[in-house]
Parts: sequence; structure tokens; C-alpha cells
Amino acid sequence: MVDSAFTASSPAGGSALDHFGNVVTLSDAAVVEISQRHAQGGYEHDVAVRVEIEDEHQRTCRIGFDYPEADGRDWIGDSKGITILVDRRDASSIHGSTIQYEDGIFRWSPS
Repeated sequence: MVDSAFTASSPAGGSALDHFGNVVTLSDAAVVEISQRHAQGGYEHDVAVRVEIEDEHQRTCRIGFDYPEADGRDWIGDSKGITILVDRRDASSIHGSTIQYEDGIFRWSPS
């Protein structure tokens, strides 16, 4: 029995609807930086932002761009009009956090 939807060892299968929902939100500064990177990269409109834990102790994360797929590997959410992907293995660590951008670094902080 899985006690939480975010349990990393839970299977990736199941209904696609089980993998939608906001895991994190974006601060205004993070939105500005992500929007600039999106424009500079020349990405298509339907590309989502992937949030990955870089250093759990320092609460730093990497931001990348990827296409959303409801394949059970990611949680697909939205913050301030930006589609966000979070790997199920990272979801429990950063669930409910806000992604901040300051001094060239993306960090997450509990909301």
C-alpha cells in the first residue's frame, strides 16, 4: 500500500490523472528568469519547465525545458501560466515549495 501519492517507490503506472497537480509554485523572479531563458533558447510555445533537485541540502535546483508527457514519470502542474514538470522521485522533497531565483541560482523554499 502506498501511503502518499509522492512516494518515490510507487509505480509509475496508473491513471494519467494521478500525475497532474501543482507540486511547486514559481516566484515572480523565477518567472522572469525562466521567461528570458525560454526566449533566448528559441523554444516552442508548448515546451514545459522541468524542475530537478540539484543539491537537496542547499535546496538548489536546475531548471530546464522539456515536453510534457502523461507517462507517469512526472507530475505535471502549472504556476503563473507556466507548465511545470517534476520527476516523481523529486516530488516528495519539494512538494509545496516555491522556486525562487536570486543571485543566479534557483532554490526552493517551503511555502
